[in-house]
Amino acid sequence: MKYRNDKVAVSIQKYVSDIIQFKVKNKDLGICSVTHCEVTNDYSYARLYISFLGNRKQEKMEELQRVKGFIRTELSKKLRASYYFMGALLSKFNK
Repeated sequence: MKYRNDKVAVSIQKYVSDIIQFKVKNKDLGICSVTHCEVTNDYSYARLYISFLGNRKQEKMEELQRVKGFIRTELSKKLRASYYFMGALLSKFNK
């Protein structure tokens, strides 16, 4: 069962990274990358670890929180939503 969670986590990490890079039209974010993703066993939560380049990391995280709904919507289009329920995306700084 753990293997499937890892595959889903890698897919979410890749898709969210692509969505932030190519679809989010917010220049205040600057350069950021999704470094790691953890998914719960029931796929209701995905914890993303985000790394930012430069200063003002807290402001950039707040900007990312504002577009979280858009990211979740785009992610559900990429994943087969009938198999995975994406309830919430939680973001954390990568330290």
